[in-house]
Amino acid sequence: MVTPKFEVPTLLRVGIIGLGSRGLAILERLLALATELKEQHLHIIIFEPNQPGVGLHSCDQPDYLLLNTVAFQLSVFPDYAANQSAIERTGPDFYQWCIARGISFNEQPDATDQKLVAQTDFLPRRLIGEYLAWSFENITSILPPNVSLQLHRERAIKLQTTTEGGFLISSEAQIDIEVDKLFLTLGHTGRKVVTQTKRHITDVYPLPASIAEIDAGTVVGVEGFGLATMDVLASLSSGRGGRYIREDGLSHYLPSGNEPLIVLYSRTGLPFRVRPETTTTRKRHQPLFITPGLQLQLRKQNKEGQLDFVDDILPLMIAEMRAAFYLTHQQITESSDLSNDQLRDQLAHAFRSAKLDELFSALAEQYGSFDPLEYLPTELPPGLSGDKYVDWLVQFIKEDLAEGASGLTNSPIKAALEVWRDLRDTLRSLIDFKGLNETSHRDFYSSWVPLINRTVAGPQKERHQDFLALIAAGVVKLANPGDEPVWLEHKERYQLNSNHLPELDWLISARLPSSGLLNTDSSVLADLFSAGIVRPVYNSQGLDGVEIVGHGSPLNQAGCKVENLWVLGPLTEGATYYNHYIPSAGAYSRALSDAQGAVLECLGILAEPLIEKDCYDFCLP
Repeated sequence: MVTPKFEVPTLLRVGIIGLGSRGLAILERLLALATELKEQHLHIIIFEPNQPGVGLHSCDQPDYLLLNTVAFQLSVFPDYAANQSAIERTGPDFYQWCIARGISFNEQPDATDQKLVAQTDFLPRRLIGEYLAWSFENITSILPPNVSLQLHRERAIKLQTTTEGGFLISSEAQIDIEVDKLFLTLGHTGRKVVTQTKRHITDVYPLPASIAEIDAGTVVGVEGFGLATMDVLASLSSGRGGRYIREDGLSHYLPSGNEPLIVLYSRTGLPFRVRPETTTTRKRHQPLFITPGLQLQLRKQNKEGQLDFVDDILPLMIAEMRAAFYLTHQQITESSDLSNDQLRDQLAHAFRSAKLDELFSALAEQYGSFDPLEYLPTELPPGLSGDKYVDWLVQFIKEDLAEGASGLTNSPIKAALEVWRDLRDTLRSLIDFKGLNETSHRDFYSSWVPLINRTVAGPQKERHQDFLALIAAGVVKLANPGDEPVWLEHKERYQLNSNHLPELDWLISARLPSSGLLNTDSSVLADLFSAGIVRPVYNSQGLDGVEIVGHGSPLNQAGCKVENLWVLGPLTEGATYYNHYIPSAGAYSRALSDAQGAVLECLGILAEPLIEKDCYDFCLP
């Protein structure tokens, strides 16, 4: 079924440092594929200080901290569709796992009414943590006869190369273990940060522990409008005994009196859009214009095959958005003589024959005009500050909530915006591995990635309903866009330029710590960098993810591929696009496919076409 590419030693020692969802995907593939190496014993050594498999998703966090991906879209059990491997491991997705346990929930801390989980629910993060922990136990419950597993519930703190070409891993407990090959799946490593005061919280997780010292009645500044900010707002409201009353798409907040006054400030002042309602039968938008043939053509006509995002890719994505808008309109109204598939064919033909603008004009006459750039703002309308800005923000969120409630199948606008999520793999094929020239790469990651995240990686609708309720209750105030707090040493407080706001007792940088090689907070990563074993994509903070090729093989300082080391997950952001997610099965998954490819390389296996699929079954206890 599979054949070794080269002679392998009798014993192969493989290390995994970090066992969140990415590390778990690697472990699963090692166990699944090791059965094909009958003459080789595989010894797996894992270093993970926390509960194996869980990563950031602690099992003891409160229920008001929610996922922003629906339940049925999450799974760590790879099928053929996910990683193109005929050696599958069947297992429950997150939703199936919840149903098998009869799990019900209500995010309100003191709620007595619970509801059973639905496929499209945004569930508490502690539940995905429990699912991941269960998955680890399930996957490791029966090991292949040629595999042994050694788990160290501690942190690896030092990494050196050995004279034999492997790695020496040293732990907090002063344990030294040699491995022949190594996987780094460290997750979000963060950076060393020096703050002016302990009242500046730069690493907001875990919540609510990180903000426990913030007293009621104090004033706290919170940076940004992203998912971490929504978590902070939930922790400082629901987590302090406040209660949200939700009815007919609206939320009303009943304060407990234990909240601080919260002041939100943002560089751009632009809010995120909520995740829209969806269905289990909804199909992703498939690229009509950015075909493999066109991608090859773009490469050939650009110097060294590198593209410019704004010139080469953005116009095509805009066209895909317009197509999704009109396809959704046509599907909703059913007023056309054409079927949806026929309209798709017409759009593709019009693009090939350079008549796409004519077809879009005809569709605009029938369904109304649509300018995608209107929904991809890079800056606020001019003249917004104070109450005018608050009014604009509230109206923006209300309109977006209405579109989100219509859902991806009934909102042409949300369907068009979702193209940026649906075509994430298409974007990767164009951008990954320095697919953009350096100037465009820097622009894409500094400007366009935040915009894309605001567009399709926002919170659940309830979070923005609650956000509006907190503004209405006076618990949340908004600073003027672009306002930056300044530390006043003599007062030991922060001051904003917004005259209508009080000084701040606390400051929270509400975002996940960035991961990269420069000034990294990971001693293991720092060891590899200082030894020249890994190098950054570009030598500037924010663009300094580990440069990799293939399925996670890093390039060393000389630009050569490191054959016995693989780096996967957030550490490679910039070398590859969008690495911050839990895998899913049922369709192609970059995370699960990379795990498959990396483990094949690690074990020296050459995959061959298989007539029948092998399956490793699961059982629900």
